Amino acid sequence: MVSKRFRKSLTALLTAAIVATTLVPVSAAEAVSADAAATEEVVENTTSSKEEAEVENTKDEEVETQSTNAQIKGVTVSLDEPVYKKTGSEIKPVPHVTVSGQTVSAGTYTVAYYNNTKVGTAAVVVKGANKGDVKWTGTYSTSFKIVKKKISLSSKEVKILGVEDRQYVQSGNYKQDNVKVYYVDPVSGAYTELREGVDYTKTITGKNAENKKQMKVVIDAASSSTVFKGKKTIKFRTYSKKKVLADPDNITVSVNYNNKPLADYEAIDPVFKSATSLTLTKIKPSVTLTDSEGKKLSEGTDYKVSYKANKNPGLASIVIKLKKSGKQTYYGNITRYFKIEPVELTTSMVTKCQTSSSSYKYTGDDIIPTMSVKVKINGKTRTLSQGTDYYVVCINNVKKRKSTADNAPEAFVFGMGKYKGYLGSDTFRIKD
Repeated sequence: MVSKRFRKSLTALLTAAIVATTLVPVSAAEAVSADAAATEEVVENTTSSKEEAEVENTKDEEVETQSTNAQIKGVTVSLDEPVYKKTGSEIKPVPHVTVSGQTVSAGTYTVAYYNNTKVGTAAVVVKGANKGDVKWTGTYSTSFKIVKKKISLSSKEVKILGVEDRQYVQSGNYKQDNVKVYYVDPVSGAYTELREGVDYTKTITGKNAENKKQMKVVIDAASSSTVFKGKKTIKFRTYSKKKVLADPDNITVSVNYNNKPLADYEAIDPVFKSATSLTLTKIKPSVTLTDSEGKKLSEGTDYKVSYKANKNPGLASIVIKLKKSGKQTYYGNITRYFKIEPVELTTSMVTKCQTSSSSYKYTGDDIIPTMSVKVKINGKTRTLSQGTDYYVVCINNVKKRKSTADNAPEAFVFGMGKYKGYLGSDTFRIKD
């Protein structure tokens, strides 16, 4: 149950202003924090919160959480950009919220921002207000990075996908419509798509020659970008001796999953081995290739299909390679991509979300507690790992304060890696 003291503390911290509008990993030492950085109202926490005297004796106990504002599945929170440059002021990107695929208006939720002024990871927390055409409740989150310097497009944090070989044409007019550019979180590995014309520009240039790899796709930072800089060049081959498999004028690629078409880069939910399993299973969409004359190529004879990174949340790939029969007519390979979403957790699934200790010694620096978090998935309890399965954002975590104070130090927990969602929070004490 949520204590009156906790409600009072959280409300005092987060109701300075209400805005009706919207994979960072941390170790205990690297966790992000902010002293009194919350600026909006958020939903009541659903984990047990006890008076200070009681906390001392109950930190190691597992407590069943109860929610007075139940979360629902199918809610997504996204931002236009995954990274923002430090300005010295609060950064408040407008979140985009969908419920079961339907975009909901700003008046149906409130937003809270955490750690949104300094370099590091900031969190955006959205609370459903249970009003409007689509009524929904619960607390949901996403995060973004704040950086001091611009990120180079040639760095490991940026991935450029979808550059493919093309059938040689004398005009040299080639298209590369399947290209996508992603920012990849350096620790969690989460992919966020960048926007052409806003974050980057794409041009095709080079020497047009038969059967040579001299044409180039150049991805250049947009002049208006405040976050990205530089450029990256990827070459592709222009071939004339055989039909190029990856050229859309030669081959139409159809990908299906669960008897439905799966678009390139489309996101799908992860799959458990069974309704009572905690283990994810590999996802293998089917592939059909049809040539420009309407003839279907034969899988196993003309081509073979393999999969990469198709089990855990992240970006999976489908690799299509020619076999002996197909090589008589066609040249090259094809790669298609799909996203596997993290497992969605709600506070009703959390059975424990507490700091490992009720009090911490004052140091003059940010105090980032080690958390103890357990969730129940498919009827089974799993202990989550800080920095791998969830990250922590703190407020009021520098000065000496009691855990019962209105401005008590507090740690908020958000899913990362294989998991997503707001998991809860706990207060703690900073003392001499």
